[in-house]
Amino acid sequence: MSDAVLPKNKRDRPRTLEKDVSPPPPRRLKTSAESASHSSATINKTFTSSPTLPSPDIPLGSPKSSTKPTSPSFANNRKPSPNPNRLEIISWNVNSIEHLLPPDTKNISTFFKRKRRSSTSPRPESESGDQEENEISPLRAFLQRHKYPALLCLQEVKIVSKDEERYMSRITRAVNTSSKVGEVRYNVHLNLPKDKFNARGLGGTGKVHGVCTLVRSHPPLLAGCNIEVETKTMEWDLEGRILVTLLKPFPSTKIEDDGKFDEGGSKKEEGKRLVIVNGYWPNGTTNPYRDSNTGEVVGTRHDFKRSFHARMFSEVGTWEAKGCQVVLIGDMNIAPHCIDGFPNLRIGAEHVRNRADFNSKFLDEKNEKNEGSMQGVDSFRWVNGEERKYSYHGEPAAEWGRSCDRVDLGVVSKNFVNGLGTRWSLVNADIYESVEERGRSDHVPISVVVEFAGDLNDERNEDLE
Repeated sequence: MSDAVLPKNKRDRPRTLEKDVSPPPPRRLKTSAESASHSSATINKTFTSSPTLPSPDIPLGSPKSSTKPTSPSFANNRKPSPNPNRLEIISWNVNSIEHLLPPDTKNISTFFKRKRRSSTSPRPESESGDQEENEISPLRAFLQRHKYPALLCLQEVKIVSKDEERYMSRITRAVNTSSKVGEVRYNVHLNLPKDKFNARGLGGTGKVHGVCTLVRSHPPLLAGCNIEVETKTMEWDLEGRILVTLLKPFPSTKIEDDGKFDEGGSKKEEGKRLVIVNGYWPNGTTNPYRDSNTGEVVGTRHDFKRSFHARMFSEVGTWEAKGCQVVLIGDMNIAPHCIDGFPNLRIGAEHVRNRADFNSKFLDEKNEKNEGSMQGVDSFRWVNGEERKYSYHGEPAAEWGRSCDRVDLGVVSKNFVNGLGTRWSLVNADIYESVEERGRSDHVPISVVVEFAGDLNDERNEDLE
């Protein structure tokens, strides 16, 4: 991130370290080094080859503490005051969505029947404070606790593709528990893996990867205007890793022509359109990557990870060229800086290269000409400076903080913080780091909050030239 966009008290440059690092895969303890026997030299024409990049300096904070991170309670995870022009986007790698859904029984209605209680037992209260007849699902309870964010982006939902229709129904019921008029409601979107060679899952079940985006449909995402919303997949993503939500605010008085979303637009529309990418980015390993059509081994998962970076970077460039502001959020399987791991991070040669590739494409603040770099802003670091918080916690609750990394990120277009040519601004980012928030996952949720400025119904604000 550039010094020019940092708040005054965050401009001091941190120390640097000569070693490059990258996070471990989930549920795997860190090691001091990894063999680079499957090097990038084995990449065949399936991958877009790029030159080896020099490792940038790794920002550091204060020297690593020997004290393990502690687990705060829900009450410590304060959110900004409600604002009708703010969108909170929460991301969470859930490590299977099953634990957030009601039991999948033939007679699902029995789950929602009121349980018998003694006359002295407290009754559950509804979201409006009244006693309610229906038990809410864990997923609805999560949304309620977080004050109903505009979007909830879930990764690693682990749903078999053939069960998509059934799970769409289950998730929709779990999210929209109540049918009461005026209750908060969400639309559900899924993208599940289709690659039979590379997304096999444990025992070849296909229960692996997958992303889900919940978009709030009521109340409206922004006050005083309508938002045209479309959520779609990317044609090249065969592993169920990406869902793209396109938001286009327009005056409440506007009459739509054909209802179709257009990423492009006139000069008056530039800076209003928002692209939110829910992503479960590949983890780099020495496991083989196979051609998705033939099954032939064409490289390693490290190679595939860097090809994913290249494709995502290309998409971001296309969106930004059309005047869109971009939010990349999700489990990116990269810890950008040394401060983002405890007690340390992996330093294997391929992990070093993966990290350098990610930072150069999405976070490189040194590239002033914006050549080959998004020059994105790491939202958590921009808001919180060198505060140590981590999103990946694979350790047992009793050993909380023994081994953790910040690999779930929110990277936003630089115009969110420099105010050039956009109505959107970055106002908050956080990591909800506690055993309770982690639940039955191995990650905790993160959030990015953006704000839309100006009155869309005021034509004087329409011209951004």
